[in-house]
Amino acid sequence: MQRDPDNLAPLEVVDPPAEVAPLVDSLNRLLGRLRASIEGERRFTADAAHELRTPIAAVRAHAEVARAAATDAERRIALDGIVAGCERAAHGVDQLLTLARLDPADAGERREACDLREVARRVLADVAPMALTKGIDVELRRARPCPWPAITPCWQC
Repeated sequence: MQRDPDNLAPLEVVDPPAEVAPLVDSLNRLLGRLRASIEGERRFTADAAHELRTPIAAVRAHAEVARAAATDAERRIALDGIVAGCERAAHGVDQLLTLARLDPADAGERREACDLREVARRVLADVAPMALTKGIDVELRRARPCPWPAITPCWQC
């Protein structure tokens, strides 16, 4: 029997001999786990790409604001936004590289506290240029930190 290497469908063996049936069952369970793993990896890759697209879009918006800036002060603010967007994208890449090095057995134990105010500040820094081009004012009003306990993974910290 010949199969396409990408075919992860269960083996269809009609009435296998008793000594082969456990092997067929084991192979079918393995194929199911492999299929689920590949689907999970594809979803993760799509999510990671989306997360990297956001800071790249912010960098582009800041660059367009810098290009259209009428004063050096406006240009400097936009350039600072470009640097911040690059730092956020680099941080995302660093997180992906760290994740690639993690031992899956330890993944559930890695939790860290984060400051939600700082997360909100980063998000506002990314969307501010787009908001300004549309005449929308955005600001972060909470002056003091807003800690989030280390009970769930915080990938944005």
